[in-house]
Amino acid sequence: MDVFISDCFSQLVQNLTFSLSCRQLFHKLNDIVQYLGFDYYAYSVHAAFPVSNPSFVFYSNYPDEWKKKYAKNNYPIEDPTIIHGLKTSLPLIWRANEVTKQKNFWENAFTHKIRCGWTQSAVLNPHNTAVFTMACKKQIDVSHQLQSHLLTLSATFHNLYTKVVLAEVPDINLTKREIEILKWCSDGKTSEEIAMILNVKKRTISFHIANAINKLNVNNKTSAAVRAVQLKIP
Repeated sequence: MDVFISDCFSQLVQNLTFSLSCRQLFHKLNDIVQYLGFDYYAYSVHAAFPVSNPSFVFYSNYPDEWKKKYAKNNYPIEDPTIIHGLKTSLPLIWRANEVTKQKNFWENAFTHKIRCGWTQSAVLNPHNTAVFTMACKKQIDVSHQLQSHLLTLSATFHNLYTKVVLAEVPDINLTKREIEILKWCSDGKTSEEIAMILNVKKRTISFHIANAINKLNVNNKTSAAVRAVQLKIP
């Protein structure tokens, strides 16, 4: 069956490709989300390492109350849409009031007006897998045309995130000690534990972590460790 791709949607997607920063990318994504009849987007990027404690970054325009509950209850680990996306790239159409498994999660989502949605994932590179979700406050019929639009948007956005956000930054020059400390951070070690492992004072570890955070342009040591993996810094 031939599916019509509207001119307006094509223009919005083309405009998305002109994004030069992560902020621009998600700002323009929000416009497309609204155009397609959805209310929310969620985008999680999962680093493959360390295997024992994989890390991720999470972007969304979900309501603030749902964001707080989502983080407090560690839902990124339990979210069935993310679990599905990390297993397969096949699209998933879901309705919160029709799912029988993990009912506590879905009941909370429904209460916060996360009623239905569409999810698809992609392997961005050997180090990162991303899960892309669009969600609605009300029930929505995912027609063949809408499905086509969603598949186009998903593929385009995954590629753009890789190009704009995960692009290697050649002028980031972490020292061997900073890289070593970030690797311990990614394994879940505290600054005190790393200081004991490396036989140095805690303030020395804090000094190196602060330098790495500044160089990687992130807000904390966890984000620095994730960013280092995403940029394939050895």
